[in-house]
Amino acid sequence: MSTTGGNPESREPMLDIAGGDEARSRRILRSVRAARDRARDPELRALLDDVANGRRGARDLLREPAFARAAAPALVNLADAYRGLSEEERAEAAEEGRRQEEEVQAEVDAERRAAMFGPPPSSRGRRRDDEDDDEDFETRGYLR
Repeated sequence: MSTTGGNPESREPMLDIAGGDEARSRRILRSVRAARDRARDPELRALLDDVANGRRGARDLLREPAFARAAAPALVNLADAYRGLSEEERAEAAEEGRRQEEEVQAEVDAERRAAMFGPPPSSRGRRRDDEDDDEDFETRGYLR
């Protein structure tokens, strides 16, 4: 299992089912972690923890009876809830999903930029005498 490249400090696993897409992997990992934190079954919690920490692939979950026991009723409930939504509610849910995808992609992009170029100028803090430094440089004429 590989790790994502954008944020070396976090070293999050790249999930096998994400197709190399760091933002997709991160979104799925958040769901896996939320499910792990809510899981009552210790065996399921351990499986989800292994996936969340990169010790197992997400595809491995499909072969595990503990996952099947938890997933089957959850999927039935999800399908029932979806059928109960109006077209407007479905469109709103789809838009919210797109917004969340864009938000996570923006996080990944910002982390990649920071890793390559350092933090953005607005977060570096500005010294009070920065303007004076520019003036001194100009009067020295190094580039003339």
